[in-house]
Amino acid sequence: MKKALIIIIAIIVFALSVTAGFFIAKLNDNPPVETASPSTDILQTTEERVAESETVTEKETESETEAETESEASTTEVQKGDSITTDYYSVDVPASWNGKYSYSVTKNSENGGYGLSVCHKESYGVGYGGKLFTISLFSVEEGYGKDLIENEPVPLEYLGVLKVPGEGEFDVIVMFPSDAQFNESTMDGYNELFNSNESVYKTLTPTNGATFEKVQ
Repeated sequence: MKKALIIIIAIIVFALSVTAGFFIAKLNDNPPVETASPSTDILQTTEERVAESETVTEKETESETEAETESEASTTEVQKGDSITTDYYSVDVPASWNGKYSYSVTKNSENGGYGLSVCHKESYGVGYGGKLFTISLFSVEEGYGKDLIENEPVPLEYLGVLKVPGEGEFDVIVMFPSDAQFNESTMDGYNELFNSNESVYKTLTPTNGATFEKVQ
């Protein structure tokens, strides 16, 4: 009887050992997953890279700003054009007109008139006139300018009175063509200058002691 009890206890112990071994094996096959937190070194490296990136961006922005400033300065310098100087005044011509225009000065001794005609060179060259505008001076004493303003036979703009020592006072009138001064091939080039006429004639500056009273 005692011997049988020992055998039963041994069987129970063996069974418990097998069961424990089975669960231990399962635990070894599926070890707990550890969540690794980033090390301090990695975080520092990342922060340093971000700071470095921001510094590079700032430098690039500064370089772009400097480049834009230099470009604007160069553009301003390039935009300097020519001047047309007559006996009584001068006008400035923008650089965009360079090589695209021609001009002539005429004087009429009968009525005291004095004119500066500016033309689109290409249109003039193909026989279509190319006239952009004419700055005409008419003796105030003779009254031709006043008659012209009142009758206005052509499109015009009155600028004021130019007083020239030893010559007298002149009404300054800008006259524009009333008909086409270009053909199909020169139209775009002509219109480019015609649409910026004011950038020339409104720069009128008296010379040789003359004075200019602009119309209000």
